[in-house]
Amino acid sequence: MRFFYCVVVCFLWLASGFWGTVEGQTGHYFVKNFNIDATRQINSYYSVLQDERGLVYVANRSGILRFDGRKWERIPCPGAVFSMLMHNNQLYVGGKFGYGRIEKTVGKGFSYIPLNDSTTKVSNIYNISEDEGYLYFLSSAAVHVINSTTNKNAGLILAEGGNLFMNLIRYDNDLLVTTEKEEIKQLVGVNLVEYNALNSISGRPLFIERYDDNKYLVGNTSNQLFIIENTKSKKLLIKEDQFLQQNVITSAKWMNDTLIAVGTLRGGISFIGLNSNSIIQIINGENGLHDNEVLDIETDRDGGLWAAQNNGLDRIDPFLPISDFSHYPGLNGDLMSVFPFGKELYLSTNLGVYHLQKEVKTKSTERVVTRKTSISTTPQQDQVEEKRGVFGKVKRDRKSNKESSQGIFRRLFGSPTSESTDSIWKEKLVDIEILSTKYLYKELEEIGANNSLFTDFKGHLINGGVSGLFEITGDTSIQISQDPIKDILSTKNGYLLAATANNEVIYYSFNNGKWEIADRISQLSDQVQYLFEDSKGNLWFTGFETVYHLNKVDEEYQLDNYDLVNPYSEQTLIKEKDGQVYFINSTGYYRINPTTNAFEHDVTLETQLGKPIRYFGHETPTSWVFNGEFWHHLGDNLHTQRTEILNMIQDIRAIYFNAEGEYFWIIDAQNRLLKLDYLVNRIPNNYSLILKDLYQQGNEIGFGEIVEVIDINGKISIEYVQPDYRDVLGIKYRYVLSGLNSEWSEWSDDNVFSFPYLPPGDYEILVQSKDIFGQINQSKPLKFKVLPPYWKRPWFYAVEMFLFVFLLFISLHLNRKYQDSYSIISRLIAFLTLVLMIEFVQAIAEAKFALENSPVFNFFIQVVVASAVLPVESVMRRWLTGEEKGRDMIMNQLNRFKKKK
Repeated sequence: MRFFYCVVVCFLWLASGFWGTVEGQTGHYFVKNFNIDATRQINSYYSVLQDERGLVYVANRSGILRFDGRKWERIPCPGAVFSMLMHNNQLYVGGKFGYGRIEKTVGKGFSYIPLNDSTTKVSNIYNISEDEGYLYFLSSAAVHVINSTTNKNAGLILAEGGNLFMNLIRYDNDLLVTTEKEEIKQLVGVNLVEYNALNSISGRPLFIERYDDNKYLVGNTSNQLFIIENTKSKKLLIKEDQFLQQNVITSAKWMNDTLIAVGTLRGGISFIGLNSNSIIQIINGENGLHDNEVLDIETDRDGGLWAAQNNGLDRIDPFLPISDFSHYPGLNGDLMSVFPFGKELYLSTNLGVYHLQKEVKTKSTERVVTRKTSISTTPQQDQVEEKRGVFGKVKRDRKSNKESSQGIFRRLFGSPTSESTDSIWKEKLVDIEILSTKYLYKELEEIGANNSLFTDFKGHLINGGVSGLFEITGDTSIQISQDPIKDILSTKNGYLLAATANNEVIYYSFNNGKWEIADRISQLSDQVQYLFEDSKGNLWFTGFETVYHLNKVDEEYQLDNYDLVNPYSEQTLIKEKDGQVYFINSTGYYRINPTTNAFEHDVTLETQLGKPIRYFGHETPTSWVFNGEFWHHLGDNLHTQRTEILNMIQDIRAIYFNAEGEYFWIIDAQNRLLKLDYLVNRIPNNYSLILKDLYQQGNEIGFGEIVEVIDINGKISIEYVQPDYRDVLGIKYRYVLSGLNSEWSEWSDDNVFSFPYLPPGDYEILVQSKDIFGQINQSKPLKFKVLPPYWKRPWFYAVEMFLFVFLLFISLHLNRKYQDSYSIISRLIAFLTLVLMIEFVQAIAEAKFALENSPVFNFFIQVVVASAVLPVESVMRRWLTGEEKGRDMIMNQLNRFKKKK
């Protein structure tokens, strides 16, 4: 009996692990995959770093990639880059080719500048660090030392006796180098000195991660982890230590003071809780990562973890209120709907219906225990007195109480007449050892594909679809009907309604454990797609072209039908507001006018909510409408509430809102099932709005306090960005350009502001960013001047005038004094002077009146200028060539003018 009891208790304990799936499992951390270069079959990623502005740099086999959360930029390098260091806003790199720095040149972009001595062959730089004015570039054979101020070689430290260098690490502000023979040396300038502060750590340190001034995380080459706090070290005894041993630790990072992330070579990334000293979650190739071979991990300002892998780059966010439930094994096909039922979770795909389960693998061990107990007996008179009944017992108890008060010895040792005997027996016990715990999806094999409809009918889980109508209990189901089902509804008067593909609506009842057909509505002219019950208990059915209304009149049911506005043959959603039934599809919001008995468009409601581009209302008591910018929650009585947090998920395909648990279940376009916390009011963004680049005609311009831009009839582009590496904040941008207008532009997804033409003048641009929660950030003002081309500037006009006068003087002098000797030269100078004069006047006129985009108007200006200058040109030509003396020329012109009058 005892053995049976132990087995039953163990069974019940284990069985409890199979229930409470939804509440007991938090899902996987949210993983963002980056598919950067699809043209390469394999592109290994080696390291990640973030600069002061928040931009992310990734080293890979093809060079370096810079990322601002929106756009990837490639920085060319001579080969594969293994390591990077950002020092004083200068990026230093090391790799297959040696080491150097990345320089950004105005108009030319990024370029690689080598720093290693060209006379010495250097390759495979695996680590870079900085200390006390020196830069250290490590290869297995040497440490190359560079002066960080001059970027000149300062020295070379060679590995001696084949004791190769392994890694650069930093502990307590000291820069250390480890060797193949498990030695630790300190780098001081260009020298190596002995170091003993880490002698308490066994093995060779692989990495040291600092949390604060007194706390460090250390990992060694024996796959062991240590915590050093206040110079005292303690080995972390992880419950799943065998997992770390088998999968080879490569790196680790602090996520917060109680959570660390450990990258492995074969098992992805393990998140370890320091309070429990156990692995909380493993993220690997099966649940989000590109692969299991993690080469480096790095955290960013938002608490995300970047994972550089041999075959990809990903970002994991343990603190985002989104968890992923789509990577558990057993799930196949494209997700269609989700339905939490009690503490269970069910999914439908185009291939079947699935139930999320918890699977616990255990090991049972039987053992025999020998037990011994002592049994006390009392004299016979006590036994007789015991049998007198309740009153006699009470009386004896009173006597006993009286005797027990006669002294401490009496109370301690009791009656000297008591006797005791020993009883010995053997008992079988069962020890249960949990070997592993995992979650998986189990397919309900009785149900076929495309059964995406769920409802709760009096505590029974009902599923419907192409394969028919089913009742689900745990992992099993029974078929109620084989008819293909288009929609199901649980009514207030206790019936289950099912709209079939045969243009019928069937009433089902459940009595005495059996399903029965109570009634049916047949011979409908349209196939019913949606069922709805209003507050009065009347039923509404929508098809592709018709709306049916089943209402009760004088104790009899009457079926009315209306022509539906549905040009795209969509499923039409039904909601109720103030006793008025509304019909919603992508063309708008409609209601039936009781006077005309016809549909009318509710423009007021559409103005309030926006056009219903996408909408859901099947699997949840509430409905959801997306207007292209925001999701609106349509509750009872069409009470609307804008739900910004849903904008965190792009391209939603299905929504289930669990009001009691206050969370969303969401299916997105990437075929993921996500659980989103409804109570989150805001996701903080730890990045400011920054000016990233300034371009003119595609060429980058350097920017400072005031930028000067030359007007060469080229487009000016200004790029701002607020990084969002989680890609959930839906950041939008707008600007105002003082000097051109005073109004803010419309909010847009575009973060590059282009101006095809800006007239010369002074400008100041302000840019704002806004996330889905309405949080607005504003940039610092950028002042810039648009300068006209040099030939349109005053100094150039002055030079032209000076040159004009000078040539005029030279020409006049030659014509008057050396007319015969220099006739050709004087004529040439006279001609140039006249041409220069015409060009000067024409340039002034075009600068004042010309239009940049109107060549016809500009040609008209040139004709007018030429016509106006022609008389002056004639006088000047005769004067310069000596055909008339200056005084005679002037008098002749005056006489001609008088004659015209």
